[in-house]
Amino acid sequence: MGRISILRLGHRIVRDKRLTTHVVLTARAFGANEVIVSGERDDGLISKLEKFIEKWGGEFKIRFEENWREAIERWKRNEGKIIHLTMYGVNLPDVIEELRRIWDQNNIMII
Repeated sequence: MGRISILRLGHRIVRDKRLTTHVVLTARAFGANEVIVSGERDDGLISKLEKFIEKWGGEFKIRFEENWREAIERWKRNEGKIIHLTMYGVNLPDVIEELRRIWDQNNIMII
């Protein structure tokens, strides 16, 4: 199986600390390898989450990416496949087996 990276788009310092924290902790709990945060740079939040990760152990990573478009393009070129989650997409049960096959052979970035 490949690696799983989560790209958190549009973090806002004043409004999104709690939401971004939930994204990171949920990603870690479900077995992702890293979360990439884009939006407003929030070094304090990244540092706080790195302390949680260090305390709980494991190989999980979190980092900030200034330009999310470049991060996606770099991932496509070097790493693997992109899965874009949206409430307007196809139903997960209809594609879950295909996603498992993709993950079995590739690293994936979930947006």
